[in-house]
Amino acid sequence: MASILFEEDALKPIRRKQLLNNLVDGLAKVRPGTIYAEVPRSSISYEFGYRKISYANFANAINGLAQWLHDTLGPAENFPTLAYIGPNDFLYNALMLAAVKAGYKAGGIFMTLLNAVFNQTPLIYPLSGVPLSTKIVLEALNHVKADSVLLAPPLVDEVGANPEMLNFLVKNIDVLLYGGGDVSQAT
Repeated sequence: MASILFEEDALKPIRRKQLLNNLVDGLAKVRPGTIYAEVPRSSISYEFGYRKISYANFANAINGLAQWLHDTLGPAENFPTLAYIGPNDFLYNALMLAAVKAGYKAGGIFMTLLNAVFNQTPLIYPLSGVPLSTKIVLEALNHVKADSVLLAPPLVDEVGANPEMLNFLVKNIDVLLYGGGDVSQAT
C-alpha cells in the first residue's frame, strides 16, 4: 500500500510523485476546510447559488464510495476495471478515486451518450459485467421514454438480426442513430 507523503511548507512546496488519493487525504488532514469545488445547488439554474465542497468532504465521499464499492461489488481481485455510465459531475470525480482505493482500475470509468436514455441515473458495472449488447438499452427503454438512441454499428447489426429487438425499438423511439463505422448491408 502506498504511504502518504504530504507535508506543507509556506515557503516552498514539496513536490513528490504520489497518488492523487494521497494528495486529497493529505489536504483533508492538513487543510480540511480548503474548498475543493463549488457545485450548483440546482441542476437547472444558478440562481440558488453553489454548495462548497471542502477537501474533508471530498475525502469523506471518496472513502464512503470506496467502502460502498467493496460492499456492493466485493473485494477486487486482479485490479478489475469499472465502467461508469452517468453524468460527469462531482460523483464522477469521487468515484474515480474511490475505485482506486477499493482496488479497481479507474482508467475504465467513462461517460457515455446513454445518459439521456438512463435519465441521468448513474450505473456502475465491473467491466466484465457490462452487457455488450443492446439489452442494456432495451432495459432502459422499459423505464424511461427516449426520442432517439445512438448505437455503435455492431449493436445496430444485432438489432437488425433480431426482429423482437427491432420491433421494440420501432415502438419506443423515433430515431435510431449510429456512428463509428459501417453497418452490414443485411441490416
